[in-house]
Amino acid sequence: MNLEFYGKEFMTSIFKRRILKITLTCLILSVSLTGVLLAVDEGKSNLENSYHVEDGKFTGVGNTSIYYRSYRSKNTAKPRVLLVQHGIGEHGGRYENLLEALAGKGYNVYLIDSRGHGKSEGDRGVITDFNQFLSDLDQLIGIAKQKEGVSKVTLMGHSMGALIALFYAGDPRYQANLDRLVLSSLPIEVKTNFIAKVKKAMLGLIAGTSPSFTISTGLDAATLSRDEKAVAAYKNDPLVHDKAGAYLGDFILNSKEKALEKASKINLPVYLFHGKEDAVALSAGTEEAFAVIPSKDKTMKIYEGLFHETMNELPQDRAQVLKDLVAWLASH
Repeated sequence: MNLEFYGKEFMTSIFKRRILKITLTCLILSVSLTGVLLAVDEGKSNLENSYHVEDGKFTGVGNTSIYYRSYRSKNTAKPRVLLVQHGIGEHGGRYENLLEALAGKGYNVYLIDSRGHGKSEGDRGVITDFNQFLSDLDQLIGIAKQKEGVSKVTLMGHSMGALIALFYAGDPRYQANLDRLVLSSLPIEVKTNFIAKVKKAMLGLIAGTSPSFTISTGLDAATLSRDEKAVAAYKNDPLVHDKAGAYLGDFILNSKEKALEKASKINLPVYLFHGKEDAVALSAGTEEAFAVIPSKDKTMKIYEGLFHETMNELPQDRAQVLKDLVAWLASH
């Protein structure tokens, strides 16, 4: 090609346009990459910027190692202390939505992995006495009280964790350790179809002779939330399991009478919430517990259309659930 034919000015113009195009392309890529990095950072920043995160372990009953994680507020001189007790088959690492809702609001949060769950030791889903859960929880509450220099903490439980929290709060040995109680999706009322009745009866028989005999919980992840992303995350979580020892399964399925007895002894500020369309634990159980709690400071919210894990529901719905919870905590 004869470049002289085009003239120097024409060639200079082409060169400038190419340089400009390359510069603009680089700028666009840079902005896009920055946006991606900011988005990734923003996903972590609320927790990382709001909390000091620390892992810990202690030795529970039977020399079992129990894992917990604490999220301690960076920006509050005198934070309030919240302990979170998870449900069956899951672990404390599934409560990021709650942690984000509390970020910057002055809370130090402790999340336990119960024995047989998450990063704690023990056969998956197996206990031989419900008091083992209570003892482990009490030890962590003692650790939190000592670390934070407080005499009382707020206890929150979800599903099986709500049952543990209810039994803890309803025990005169432990209630003095608490200033407030929060119960999410309390599982004392289950569907009474034929299969459920047979399972309850069989578990009762097996639990008496082989309490560590393990069965599947039969939990359908699709019944936890209407948010497909939350359901997929549950299914793909390597720390989630579907196991329950015969004793534990029998205890949960036949806990109603004992649970209501414990509820009748609670004189703390208490907040109960439940999804109306919960197919795992019926909201009627929460309504019954609420009715017998003698505390003069008690609140209950039943959310129409929501499933078992209200804090992991569709974004707009879980936002309302968490907003209501945080508002109640702030008012107490």
